[in-house]
Amino acid sequence: MENYSPHGSSSVDEDGGGDGSGVDGEAFRGHFRPAGCRNRDSVPQILASRWRRLWKVSRTVASSEAAPTIDTTVAILMEKNEELSLECDRLRDDLAAKKKNSKTLVELICSLRNERDMLKNELIKQKERNIASAEKASSILKTVCLERDKSDIEYKILLQDKVQLQKLNLEYADIAILALLERQKAQDKLMHLMLESCSEREETLKEVSSLVGYMSDVGRTSQNPPRLSSNSSGTSFQQCMLCAPTTSTH
Repeated sequence: MENYSPHGSSSVDEDGGGDGSGVDGEAFRGHFRPAGCRNRDSVPQILASRWRRLWKVSRTVASSEAAPTIDTTVAILMEKNEELSLECDRLRDDLAAKKKNSKTLVELICSLRNERDMLKNELIKQKERNIASAEKASSILKTVCLERDKSDIEYKILLQDKVQLQKLNLEYADIAILALLERQKAQDKLMHLMLESCSEREETLKEVSSLVGYMSDVGRTSQNPPRLSSNSSGTSFQQCMLCAPTTSTH
C-alpha cells in the first residue's frame, strides 16, 4: 500500500518503480493542484484545508481492501480539482466584488474627505466671519460705552445746572418775598399817609367851613358897614382877619 503525503511524495519511486503501482509523484501533484495556482503557497487557506481533506480521502482509498486503480484515483482527483477550480472562481468573484466594494468605499472616503475639507473651509470662513462680527460688535460696544460716558457727564452737568437753577429759584423766591414785604410796608405807609391826608383834609375843610361861616357873618355885618376913611380900610380888614377864630391844629 502506498503512503501519500500532501507534499506529493510517496513510498514508490518517482519513475514508477517500487511495488509496481507506477504512481508518479509529480503527475500526482499536477493533477491535484487547482487550476490557476503555481504552487501550494499561493493557495488560500480554504483551499489548503480542502487539500488536506483530499489527502485524507486518498489515504482512505489507498488503505481500503479493494484499492482502486490509478485511473479511478486520477478521476476522483480531477473531479475534486474541478470543484476546487469552481471554488477558486467563486473566490475570485468574491475578491472582485470586494475590490469593487473597496473601490466604492475608497470613492466614498474620498467624497467624505472632500466634504470634510469643504466643511472645514466653511468653518474657517465662518470663524473669520465670527471674528469680524465680534470685532465689529466690540467697536460698537466701545462706541456705546463712550456715548454712555458722555451722556453720564452731560447728565451730571445738567444735574448741576438743575441744582444751580433750584438755588436761583430759591434766591428769587426770597427776593420776591422780600419785595412783597417791602411792597406791603409801602402800601401800609401809603395807607397811613392817605389816612393822615384825609384827616388833614377834614381839618382843612373844617377850617374852610369856619372861614366861610365867618365870611358869611362878615357879609351880614357889611350890609351896615361903619364909615371908615379910605386910608384905613385895609387896616380894618387885616384886623378883622386877625380877630377871626382859628381852629387849625397846625
